[in-house]
Amino acid sequence: MRQLIFLFLIVVLAFSCKPKATVEESTSTDLQPVEIKMDANLQHYEDEIMKIHDDAMPKMSDIQRLSSQLRDIKSKAGETEEGTPVQIEGLDDALTSLREAEQGMMDWMKLYSETKPRVTQDIIAMFYERELEKITHVRENMLNSIEKANKWLAQYSGNK
Repeated sequence: MRQLIFLFLIVVLAFSCKPKATVEESTSTDLQPVEIKMDANLQHYEDEIMKIHDDAMPKMSDIQRLSSQLRDIKSKAGETEEGTPVQIEGLDDALTSLREAEQGMMDWMKLYSETKPRVTQDIIAMFYERELEKITHVRENMLNSIEKANKWLAQYSGNK
């Protein structure tokens, strides 16, 4: 009987000395969305962000159309006697600009959708301010790249 009591005390002692999981440890792997209380100012930010995004998204088809036209021109340019592709001034710059603008929008959308659910109440206003700046910059890059490609195409067509 003494041995049983002694064994029971050891087991109780062992379990009582084991540290309990903290709140941080138990939730560190949980990626559950945080419920944010939206006041009028925060809602205004989110609405403005989505308005800019929604206005810019249709431009993605313009970027794809222009990229296709420029790639077609590049592929038809042929090669030099040395076997390297013929370089047409400004064509690669216009293509790169379009590609970067398209990628910028894709990257922004991915990061926004991944980050927004995890933003806490104490930093939500700062998050929206930064996202408004980011999406405004993305839209400007898109519009500038489209303008650059259209100007290049107009100049190229005029020089043919």
